[in-house]
Amino acid sequence: DVLRLAPSAPADVLGRADLGQLAEGGEADIALFRLAEGDFTFTDSLGATRKGRMKLENVMTLRAGEPVTPVEDGREDARRY
Repeated sequence: DVLRLAPSAPADVLGRADLGQLAEGGEADIALFRLAEGDFTFTDSLGATRKGRMKLENVMTLRAGEPVTPVEDGREDARRY
């Protein structure tokens, strides 16, 4: 269910039936992740923290089939959106 809903649920919320699927002629917005293991601290938007032993790390992002260039601080370059 996660693999099915991860791309389609946000597109449904936005009312964009043209997004959220890999299909010929589609936008080809794709994010590739790897599962990293270790000791991690996660902080939410309110500042609360939680420890974890696994996290997903972004390996590559494609927007409309083109790689998104990471900015210096490690974030994806949102200016391309």
